[in-house]
Amino acid sequence: MKNQYDALLKACQNGEADKFQQLFSSLSAEQKIEFLSYNDYEAYHQAMASGNLTLFEGITAAIIKSFATDMMDEEEVLIPAFEARQGEGFIQALERQHLAIVESMLFVLFLDYYCNEIINTKSKYIQFVLQHSNLKPAIPDLFKQACATDLDTVKRWVDILPNETLIEICNPKFSELNQEASRSCFYYVASPEILDFLWNNLSPVIQATIANNVFPGCLVYQVKKEEVAIIEKILSLLDEKQQSHCFKFEDYNCFVYAADRGSLDIIKLLWKTFSSEDKINALKASNYAAYRLASKANHIQIISFLESVAPAPILLEMQPAVSQPIK
Repeated sequence: MKNQYDALLKACQNGEADKFQQLFSSLSAEQKIEFLSYNDYEAYHQAMASGNLTLFEGITAAIIKSFATDMMDEEEVLIPAFEARQGEGFIQALERQHLAIVESMLFVLFLDYYCNEIINTKSKYIQFVLQHSNLKPAIPDLFKQACATDLDTVKRWVDILPNETLIEICNPKFSELNQEASRSCFYYVASPEILDFLWNNLSPVIQATIANNVFPGCLVYQVKKEEVAIIEKILSLLDEKQQSHCFKFEDYNCFVYAADRGSLDIIKLLWKTFSSEDKINALKASNYAAYRLASKANHIQIISFLESVAPAPILLEMQPAVSQPIK
């Protein structure tokens, strides 16, 4: 069988789709399965590297047909094939600038993350994506994944990304059809340093827009993730009026979520930053939701803290509210 497999691999290497199909069709079902995973899925990677889209799509379809089960999505079976050689075929496709292959891979469910990871390692790969309009839809996800990685990766992007594109990714237009795509890259930052770097690459006008439109939802998102350092950085970039605007988003949801999760550090950070008016309004929000949810979850430290900071008249209303519904 080795001679047959070597002949098939040579056809893959040379991008000979017809010859490959002729040889592959002569194999038994068991032999096809064995060949597809042979030598760490070499055929899959050789086809990718060849740049022949017909050949690559044929092998991809064969892998899905051979290895898919009812327990996973079809494209999910491609992950072991891709990882078996650490994305070697995709790297070669990038190096050889095989646009059709790169485009095909960037929009495959489950594999986009792994492909993005590779592209984000080198400026020349990023430049390749930026040069081709077909790949433009992948740019926001690539950049967001860079923001979730490290500062050096973000800098690599910002060095060559057109300023108008950076603004679009930082302050995207909202789409009810795809709320995930509408999220700003600020939602995904892995560290306060990345957030600060992005912020400092924006003009004061854009900063003000982001403070008003992006940071309110982003603050709630970071509270849900319990990212104390990032929350602290967001608040440090805002003036008192902008902070209050963020706090009021969805009726002080940042405060309510922190209490519900038992995040005492975040509760204390928010409380320290609240104005006198925000403190009262945050306690009273949604019929004392922060206190009620903390009580139902038995977050003793949160309960004690809220009781210790609540003015006497508020405390008298707050404690009976535990048994009441949200208003």
